[in-house]
Amino acid sequence: MADEKSVRNAPDLLSRAIAQFLQLIRGEFKLAQAELSEILSRASAGLIMLSLAIILLLVALNTLATALVGLVAAAGLSLGMAGIAVSAGLIVIAIALGFLGKSRISPNALKPNRTLDNLKDDLDVMKGEWHD
Repeated sequence: MADEKSVRNAPDLLSRAIAQFLQLIRGEFKLAQAELSEILSRASAGLIMLSLAIILLLVALNTLATALVGLVAAAGLSLGMAGIAVSAGLIVIAIALGFLGKSRISPNALKPNRTLDNLKDDLDVMKGEWHD
């Protein structure tokens, strides 16, 4: 008698298992979408910082050229040394922004770690349920 009841409940159990699996997949896709949105936001900030670093480097090179011209034209150190000091400061800022921007768009920073961890956990749970 119990075997007949189990056989009758099998389609219902299979239907529920499939529904739970689909719900799990939908949840994982929502998590992946949220995490990818966050990653794209960080990458965008990194690209903006790299762009600013390039702009500052161009300004620094321009200032260095101006300072060199000032050094040659004035043959005195005050005008030229001021230009060199400003250029050196801009170069330091550009380097710092460049490294910061690069770290924001590194492959490791762009990897969806939470989604991958959740998928691994879900696979482990599913493996355990199928083997029981």
